[in-house]
Amino acid sequence: METEDEVTDVVAAEQDSEVNDQVVAVGIDDSPQALAAARYAVRAADFRGLDLLMVHAYELPPLDVPMEQAILDACDQSARKLMVDVAAQLVIPSRMQVETVVQPDSPVVLLDRISRTVPLLVVGQDHLGWGERLRLGAVAAHVGQKAQCPVVVVPGGWRAPRTSERHPVVVALDDDTPADAVLGFAFQEAEFLHTGVVVLHASPYRHSEQSGVAAEEASLTEQVAGWKEDHPDVSVQVMVVSGDADANLVKWSRFAAVLVLGRRKRHGWSHWTHAVLRAVVKQTRSPLIVVPEIYDQTRHEHTPAIT
Repeated sequence: METEDEVTDVVAAEQDSEVNDQVVAVGIDDSPQALAAARYAVRAADFRGLDLLMVHAYELPPLDVPMEQAILDACDQSARKLMVDVAAQLVIPSRMQVETVVQPDSPVVLLDRISRTVPLLVVGQDHLGWGERLRLGAVAAHVGQKAQCPVVVVPGGWRAPRTSERHPVVVALDDDTPADAVLGFAFQEAEFLHTGVVVLHASPYRHSEQSGVAAEEASLTEQVAGWKEDHPDVSVQVMVVSGDADANLVKWSRFAAVLVLGRRKRHGWSHWTHAVLRAVVKQTRSPLIVVPEIYDQTRHEHTPAIT
């Protein structure tokens, strides 16, 4: 592994709009959440044997300001310095290449475009104040809703747990969840992390109605049986809990390696998915992965790096 002092010079290769499926992309700004996202992206790329793509969209001055070349150059140089400063705080494996995309654009627009060509996109948890939210919108929420690939939303302050810690991958299922996509991603993530999977379902039944809970647990167990057979080294626990799904997921985020939530792509959001994501994305303590209903899962099937 390279030291932090050696990382600055890694940011050399640059792309304009052309990226490929050999990178994990991460959105960068000057927030602690973005730095946490970059740390997560390095780890995710390392597990997958991929390279890292750092993406930054910066604002140009208002239209009523004279657009002299010196102003444009200053904006561009400031954006590139930010990328170097963030990279200097990362510990990047020697085999990993780091590429950058720096463009004057809306973060949502640029990240949506990037999501069409990469297997995984990582962003920091939204941190905007009220004025910025009106002007820019909530980037993580928008990207999670529209991206073409799975999106990881990383809370500020996240750091990789110690190797001795084996927190589970927690995947939320309900009747509208695209089970194949979300379970496939969850089991693969568990293999990368050498941990187990907890399949969580929030039930309308109360604990006193044990027959209903038992029936739902049996149904979930049957649903994941094929995935368990395909991933024999991954332990699986099925849990039916009472109460709101969002409250349960926020609670589990304190103990999870990651939370995995499915998203319907063709037919928009189900009410359940929209409500849960809106609540959890603001409060999660662990990275939250939003998986679209339809995506090319072969783009994730890379050989894990040997650690």
